[in-house]
Amino acid sequence: MVSYSTERFLDYTKTNISLHKWSSTGTPKKVMLICHGIAEHGARYAPFAQFLAKQNILVYAIDHRGHGLTSKETGFGVVGETDSYLSLVRNINEAKKYILENNPSIEFVMLGHSMGSFLAQAAVQDDPIHVKGLILSGTSIEPALLLNFGKAASRFLGSLLGMTRPSLIIKIMAFAPYILPFIPFRSKGDWICSVDQVVDDFMADPLCNSRPSYQYFYALFDVLNTIYREERLKMIPKDLPLLLFSGEKDPLAKGTSALKKIVKKYKDTGHQNIQLKIYPKGRHEMLLEYNKEEVFLDVATWLGSL
Repeated sequence: MVSYSTERFLDYTKTNISLHKWSSTGTPKKVMLICHGIAEHGARYAPFAQFLAKQNILVYAIDHRGHGLTSKETGFGVVGETDSYLSLVRNINEAKKYILENNPSIEFVMLGHSMGSFLAQAAVQDDPIHVKGLILSGTSIEPALLLNFGKAASRFLGSLLGMTRPSLIIKIMAFAPYILPFIPFRSKGDWICSVDQVVDDFMADPLCNSRPSYQYFYALFDVLNTIYREERLKMIPKDLPLLLFSGEKDPLAKGTSALKKIVKKYKDTGHQNIQLKIYPKGRHEMLLEYNKEEVFLDVATWLGSL
């Protein structure tokens, strides 16, 4: 039997950060922290978390600042008092500390999806201690020129309109390239998943499909512009096991070329324990795709090999 609950911890600014938790009655073999993507929340990972919990893997999913239950504290779609991604990363490492204090002597692994995959890499770079495995779902890499433009546009428009104001212009700039390959589309969310119900649920969820602030987009572009620098990649232990997976039709993966670039960057900095898995016909959210059970099993097998 799997039980679900929510917990909160006070972060370094005395803000309550929310965690979703799935556990079973068995003795946990590992504990996983899930870092969700932009404009969604941790509760959406319930099917995957329930599957892992049945394998005696304790699962937590953080609601980042500006998202999910945490948005009640920080405001919806905003980072908080700072425009920096560092507060998001610091919260992830604070969540790790909270989880391990409450579950000592259990191997800790982390999974980041989309924006969460960028933040998870930054978190491990800043504090790799106790992390035994890192999983990157729906991740990507972008040219520095494009990211610097995104940062400048977010900062400029935010200075005129307010950094914490919702940003329609930047959202269109950021997400239009992902939507265009699926024209004519049934829904603007078709790029995230080939399962219509998943897309419809996402579009109807009041905690999803939001318009993040200029502040949030600035932080997103900034972290993505930082994590793949050579000096940052070298901060991740070379023997840390890495699993990357994505759908063949995930527009963030750019036909898998982005993932291959990421793997090469890791290997160029001495990381060799890397697995890459591409799922045919899959889109951005493989943990909710038509073949999600296959993905669940692949992740569980990888976790069992650690």
